[in-house]
Amino acid sequence: MEAFYQESGRAGRDQLLSRSLLYYGIDDCKRMKFILSNADNKKSKASNSQEELSKKTLTDFQQMVEYCEGSGCRRRKILETFGEKVPASLCGKSM
Repeated sequence: MEAFYQESGRAGRDQLLSRSLLYYGIDDCKRMKFILSNADNKKSKASNSQEELSKKTLTDFQQMVEYCEGSGCRRRKILETFGEKVPASLCGKSM
């Protein structure tokens, strides 16, 4: 989620109207889950730092899947991911 937030934030830095597009496909999701689960199976051979990185990668991936498949205010989802409190008035302002 962090990388997506950073990349999408770059679109509006010049204060002009901008859009952020995210392409998501269920086949890509299945493929990535397969790759991550195979990496997770190899963790018995991995060091603690590699294991922590694997867990973080899986958590980040799940957040993005929930973001893509969920409904509601996506802006709220991003901000809440980073621990921010979001007023209800914030949603509905995005295009």
